[in-house]
Amino acid sequence: VVFEALATNLPTVSTDVGIVKESIKDVEGCYICSYEVDDVVSKIKNAVQFNKRTEGRKRLSELNVDSLASAKAVLELYELSSRKKIAHRILKKENLGAGKKREGAFQGKVCKEGVWDESIPGIKFDETGISNYAKIQKNLMADFPTGAAGEAKWKSIVTTIKKTGQGKNYDCIIGVSGGTDSSYLLHLAKENGLNPLAVHLDNGFNSEIAVNNIHKLTKALNVDLKTHVVIYEEMKDILRSYMKAGLPWIDNPTDQAIFNVLYKIANKENIKYVLIGDDFRSEGKQPTEWTYSDQKQLNYIHKKYGKVKLKTYPRLSFFGRYWLALVKKINIISPFYYLDYNKQSAQKLLIDKYKWEYYGEHHHENLFTKWAISYWMFEKFGFDKRKITYSAQILNNKITRDEVVKLINKIPYDKEKIDEEISYVLKKLDISKEEFDKIWNSPNRSFNDYPSNYKTIYKYARFLKPILGLVLTSKPKIFYEMEERNK
Repeated sequence: VVFEALATNLPTVSTDVGIVKESIKDVEGCYICSYEVDDVVSKIKNAVQFNKRTEGRKRLSELNVDSLASAKAVLELYELSSRKKIAHRILKKENLGAGKKREGAFQGKVCKEGVWDESIPGIKFDETGISNYAKIQKNLMADFPTGAAGEAKWKSIVTTIKKTGQGKNYDCIIGVSGGTDSSYLLHLAKENGLNPLAVHLDNGFNSEIAVNNIHKLTKALNVDLKTHVVIYEEMKDILRSYMKAGLPWIDNPTDQAIFNVLYKIANKENIKYVLIGDDFRSEGKQPTEWTYSDQKQLNYIHKKYGKVKLKTYPRLSFFGRYWLALVKKINIISPFYYLDYNKQSAQKLLIDKYKWEYYGEHHHENLFTKWAISYWMFEKFGFDKRKITYSAQILNNKITRDEVVKLINKIPYDKEKIDEEISYVLKKLDISKEEFDKIWNSPNRSFNDYPSNYKTIYKYARFLKPILGLVLTSKPKIFYEMEERNK
């Protein structure tokens, strides 16, 4: 920042850090201040009153930055760290990957109605201390009421599914992962007399517990299971590509593959309804900056960083999805939007009735997903998805704010096991320790750094919403976020 200011001949005020003092000394209009407020204010006033350009660029041209002792010391430190293969451990402790040290669990102002804080992109607070993310959650809750109205809506959906599926092998598809939501959804569908086909995507990282859960449920409920296996060399290559791209949500290829498989199988089997275990009341709406990617972006990232040709990885363009929805009339339904669904009660029922096993936090049924959320996002980027998830649960009276504060104050991974988990992921992805250090030390990127459909969606959101209303059974959560964040 100081070099930029010097290069543009701007008056500069800085504390005495790094090589700043040596860089701006003797430059009229540039000032070194102490950490005392009065001195900072005084020097800023001097810079404003200087009221003309400095000779900063001339001074900058005189500097040989590479020869400065402090710059050399920094360079030598990182080279030493790399040689000793401990660079990622330094980053883990200091969170340098996120550009700042993690000072406690919460950053800045915290929402009165949840634990959304200023670490969350685009957050704003009203005069009462309530955040726009709380309002996003409330808007979703208002548009999808539970209770009697929700039950009636769900019963209507069930009736329609049964009618549409008459004479077919299956009347709906349910995506299953072995986790709580999809397992309970399978139970719920059979309880309501539906005849689902269970579909599972195998990305090579399923935990043994998750696989066992899927087989226990499908066998006990007499539900056919179709598993789409992506050739592991392809999955490995595309996950590595997202890591090299420096994006926070490196498991997005799995998310996309799941939805694409559901659509493709529904189309092949002529099934008009796909049920998914999405539940905004227990999961919330993650910020777009943390998780967004799409097929256009995936194709670009894989072409740039990948090496293996994708043959079994299921791909479906933005327009391909909406063609299947609009013309083929394949509907994606989230039953938990309408029901008084309680995750803890669901887990108890699954354990008691089907000998189902618990696997840990949300999405921890998949080992790569677990690592991506609890370690990669948290330590490299400083993103704590639990703040979103638990805040939604606070608003829905599933957990107390005090309980959440205690949970958030603990890191989301096991310190005793994290080295083992890192080794497991690197071995599975054929990434050497040296290569991982290089990836970890590389700059963090945003989804906006790569081509995608997002800018088009954002630009034409007000025109797309009524069109999507004809195609989708419910407004995508991303539009709720756009509406509230743009106020």
